[in-house]
Amino acid sequence: TISGGLSFSGIPAPIVSFSWSDGTNTVGTTNPLTVTPTGTTSYTVSGFNAQGCSITSAAVTVTVNPLPAAPSANNSIQCGNGVPACFVTSGGGGGGFKWYDAQTGGNLLQTGGSTYTTSISTTTHFWVSESNGTCESLRTEVIASVNAPDAIQASVDDNNPCANTSIALTATTTGNANGNVYNFV
Repeated sequence: TISGGLSFSGIPAPIVSFSWSDGTNTVGTTNPLTVTPTGTTSYTVSGFNAQGCSITSAAVTVTVNPLPAAPSANNSIQCGNGVPACFVTSGGGGGGFKWYDAQTGGNLLQTGGSTYTTSISTTTHFWVSESNGTCESLRTEVIASVNAPDAIQASVDDNNPCANTSIALTATTTGNANGNVYNFV
């Protein structure tokens, strides 16, 4: 209504473009807009219709939670198949560890535990994060190296001894690349 008794009405023109601001800079013009804030930030959006009219929203504030520190890695070396002895220690995030097969993305192999609990047979690179219940840390590489045991062969000096006859059992290794020590029982 305009003073003097004149009035008019119409259908509002649709908004055809957008401009998002973080209070200092324009951060995008799409709707929706994906952003990755590094700290607490307030955003507004201005909408414009085809006639050039604009309207600006009230600010929305995004409070960014810091990531917990990544855990510390303790690698291991083992001979042959087995559960690795590698482990992680807390970076201060509360000890909610997640074991992955890649630095980013990848497959979640295990949730919980400072050690990996499944047997491995080849050298394996794990990537472990720590969760504080809200956020997950960057991942730390943990390496469980697997050395194949040196081959060993058993032999006997007499395959058909008479009762109460001593025989000699001999073990022969075909290398000692891994420094393995064998106990003969």
